[in-house]
Amino acid sequence: MVAEIGRKPHRAPQRTPAGATRARGALETPAPAPAELHDAERYPRARSPEAVALETPAARHVPIAAQAALFGAPPSQVEAVLEQADALAAKLAGTPDFLSPPAWRAQGAKFGLPGLDLPEEVGGLGLGASQSAKVFEHLGKRSLDLRDVVGGAHGRALLASDSPAVRAIARDVAAGKAYVAIAITEKAHGSDVRAMQSRSEKVPGGYVLTGEKSFQARLTTATHVVLFTRSADDEPSGHLNAFVLPSDYPGLSFSTHDAHGLKGNSFGGVSFEHLFVPDEFRLGGEGEGGTLFGRHFLYWRLMQSAAAIGTGKGALEQAVTRMREREAFGGPIGRFTHLQQPLAEHTAKLHMASLLVEEAAQKLDEGKYDEAAELVPMAKAEGVEWALAAADFAMKVHGAEGYAADLTDLGQRVRDLQGLRIADGTTDIMREEVVRQVYGRDLWDLAIGTHRPPVPEDRRPEDTPSGAIEALQRASAHFPEVLAREGDFTRLVARTGGGACPTVCAANFIQALGLMRGGSQLVDLDRAIRDAYRVDSTLEAGRLTNAQVAGLLDFFARKVNPPLKLEVAFDYQSALETREQPPGAEGWTDLDSGLFEVKKGELKMVSYTVENANGTVLGRHFVVLNDKTDSVVTVNDPNYPQRAHTYRLERVKLPEGGSSFRLVRPGAANGMKYTVNTVVTASLSRSEPKN
Repeated sequence: MVAEIGRKPHRAPQRTPAGATRARGALETPAPAPAELHDAERYPRARSPEAVALETPAARHVPIAAQAALFGAPPSQVEAVLEQADALAAKLAGTPDFLSPPAWRAQGAKFGLPGLDLPEEVGGLGLGASQSAKVFEHLGKRSLDLRDVVGGAHGRALLASDSPAVRAIARDVAAGKAYVAIAITEKAHGSDVRAMQSRSEKVPGGYVLTGEKSFQARLTTATHVVLFTRSADDEPSGHLNAFVLPSDYPGLSFSTHDAHGLKGNSFGGVSFEHLFVPDEFRLGGEGEGGTLFGRHFLYWRLMQSAAAIGTGKGALEQAVTRMREREAFGGPIGRFTHLQQPLAEHTAKLHMASLLVEEAAQKLDEGKYDEAAELVPMAKAEGVEWALAAADFAMKVHGAEGYAADLTDLGQRVRDLQGLRIADGTTDIMREEVVRQVYGRDLWDLAIGTHRPPVPEDRRPEDTPSGAIEALQRASAHFPEVLAREGDFTRLVARTGGGACPTVCAANFIQALGLMRGGSQLVDLDRAIRDAYRVDSTLEAGRLTNAQVAGLLDFFARKVNPPLKLEVAFDYQSALETREQPPGAEGWTDLDSGLFEVKKGELKMVSYTVENANGTVLGRHFVVLNDKTDSVVTVNDPNYPQRAHTYRLERVKLPEGGSSFRLVRPGAANGMKYTVNTVVTASLSRSEPKN
């Protein structure tokens, strides 16, 4: 993946045959130079000043596939794609289509370019991140605008849907017939996605969307657009929803700006008001847009980093040619150490950036998303910044010629990279993400203030279960890590494991307990939950026993700062929960109604067996008990932690013998039955310091 830049080259320099014309940024891959050439022939100084990238003489050009064949190895899929991409670049050079993603994608479909990283089921080649990154870097050497011609691009977000209508669009993306834009940023809310004001309200058959997006690329260039909104019925944090629509969908209104760089795409905004969108165009489940956003941009930012690194390397190649050919004060300027020193520095940094991309891509291919999440923001921040510095250096090496837009593309490279240091996650935000992923949230909290709710001097409402949960809900509007949502962690559990509900509910449970007992420093639950899965691999199988849940409670209690000692009791219905129990757990034939009473200093978690209308047991679910009044309980559900849910308690006789209580949702008519199998009662006391 890492190109040899600035070292003693083994490839012939590029030249433009007489009469040939080239588009700015259209760089040809140099062919190997015969070993018997003398230096004077290998590094000629003559160059047409108007040529930005020079053609390799036909007599010396050896195609990538042919190079592989010479050494007895068949060309790989990537090599074949690169070979044909180079041929397409030569065809489009000097035409308006050279920087046009739709043109590239339509013509590149013949050799799989737009479907490179899409699954075969939608017509793609199914290449992984490691292979795709090589193609992004290779084409980035020609122009950063070509970052949008490789693979599904934002069309990859469509894979979150099983809707036939959305899958049809994904197939069109792979075939080069569709090109997808994405709209997230708003004029007053860029990096702060949680402050998004665009709304989607659920109505029969679909959603009604209202909002306005600004400073988006591709909107009028693309055939489809993915819109991100906040879920209007999930205050205060508003989990995200995502939808895909054709760009000509009635009710979408577009505006444009004149961008300084990345001219291959449009740049502007889109607005929509009371826009009805059918259910089939939603991507992912209700409220799962945030998960989709995180997973999609983890991959996309990495590919953009690879393209940017290619753009920087391409600029250095031009700088090296200039240093050999341009003479001043009696010899080539390349002899000056004040140019060689920064050349070495930029070369090393881009080499390191390529290795970082390579490692992160490997993590993605292995499904190690948590580990990739630490590396990708590093690659996006430093890869783009180092590429920009390299392009600026190359422009400086060219002097006045580098400032002439008709003689070199270096100014364009600088402007393009300046755009990417903002787009898809600004450098500053990416560096903050590095700190959060590697070291945890607390250092960032030192800068912006703790995300702990303020503690009044008199009795605090947070000392009650309902008050603690409400305080967490308010805090999570600005700091989502203080209250976890089950859907954000489902991928950590096997498909047959029933989801991450027990782990997420246990984390929220301890978070609330810590707040009740004196406002202890809140835990970054996102990190804590992922740590739990790293420490105990058995959690990935799901279907946790009460004994495993007890272990989770202890694990999360030790994450609270300062550490807190957990006091916990498990009461279970012995006919419903027959698996391993923690020490001291008490089995009941008839579950006592007093177990649901909320007492001072205690918090309760309830597990219930889920049974459908046909009597099939689907598994069990966990909720935190906020309050109880007579026979009505209010709970916090990890599926929707931002709002309270109310149930009526009804005593029920069990076919297995004994009795329990059923949680009945008012007005529910789906036939589902929720029968309590376990009640967990816990309190926390501060650990005694060790001598």
